[in-house]
Amino acid sequence: MLDEATWKPTGSPYYRVLEPVEEQPATWHEMIKIIELCKQDIRIWQISWEKPPQNILKLNTDGSAHNNPGKIGGEGILRDHRGELVYAFSIPFGNGSNNQAEPLAISHGIEWCLQHGYKKILLEVDSELLVKWLQPTAKPP
Repeated sequence: MLDEATWKPTGSPYYRVLEPVEEQPATWHEMIKIIELCKQDIRIWQISWEKPPQNILKLNTDGSAHNNPGKIGGEGILRDHRGELVYAFSIPFGNGSNNQAEPLAISHGIEWCLQHGYKKILLEVDSELLVKWLQPTAKPP
């Protein structure tokens, strides 16, 4: 049980994981020392959106799940080389996982582009897993 164990930090320089230890600290002071070793590493990255080249549209999509798995949906925005909005969407997909929502959002965005005669599309997503699935060597589920 959680309340009966003592926990020690382990992990990498980027994160700490608490694992149970068999020996109990003799004092609260020793317990506080163990707890103080558990620190969160916060990193900040500047992220910016870049306009696509002329005559190409950029489609940014994202999928999400509420209570993964749970209700899923997809969002996307299509912009031209000036950054002007061409199309945006936010739609529900029913129930599933975030890994199902991501490709559904892409599919909806690309289908809309093709139906409206847009064929030069630059796709940008935030899912590393989805990018791997789109590589020819990976197998999606």
